[in-house]
Amino acid sequence: MLSLCLPAVPLREERFGGHRFQLAVEGRIPFGFAPLFKPLQKAAAAADEILRYTAVSAMSRVQVVATDTELGGFAMRAGEHIMAVGVAGNRDPRVFHDPNVFDIDRVQAAPTLAFGYGPHVCLGSALGKMQVELATIALLQRLPGMRPAIPLDELPWRHDRINCGLKSFPVAW
Repeated sequence: MLSLCLPAVPLREERFGGHRFQLAVEGRIPFGFAPLFKPLQKAAAAADEILRYTAVSAMSRVQVVATDTELGGFAMRAGEHIMAVGVAGNRDPRVFHDPNVFDIDRVQAAPTLAFGYGPHVCLGSALGKMQVELATIALLQRLPGMRPAIPLDELPWRHDRINCGLKSFPVAW
């Protein structure tokens, strides 16, 4: 399990490790991706893209449709259970060009929804983004040869919560 610590702020593997390694597991980027971050000035852009591309939210909740309605061309009947997943907007092709491609050189047309939006935005969003950025820099500087210690198809996944994620990701260097 990856667990990093910044001054007085624990960085949980769900936020940093889960994002970083989800990209590798999905085959979106090569595992040894340190060259993408040279020069290190790209770390901020990389953090934005990591958060956009791999955003998960524990804030979605199941709701019950009160009356028959249609939204965005989808019919919903009274009594049905629905869940609005706001971070899905991070993959909206009307907002992000090639939204299913991980690209740290992406020009952000809009802020990501990784930390919510409007009155529901996470008050710690700047700190969260900074943690991803600093952890990425530290990890790539200290372990540039990091690689999976087991085949990617053998990674254990969590199935006990709505946003899933990896249980662990053994690495070698």
